Amino acid sequence: MVAAAVPVIAVLRDDSETGGQGGLVVLATSREQAAALAGAAGTRLSVTIVGD
Repeated sequence: MVAAAVPVIAVLRDDSETGGQGGLVVLATSREQAAALAGAAGTRLSVTIVGD
């Protein structure tokens, strides 16, 4: 696990006008967690968002 229990700032959804796919998830993380996420670029990442 790279990051857990971090606030989700935004989730970009599919754009119906351009047909562009979503897939960008913006998280509020520490510098260390951000570096770990950036280092995982070559692997497949899974994201689970759970409401409060």
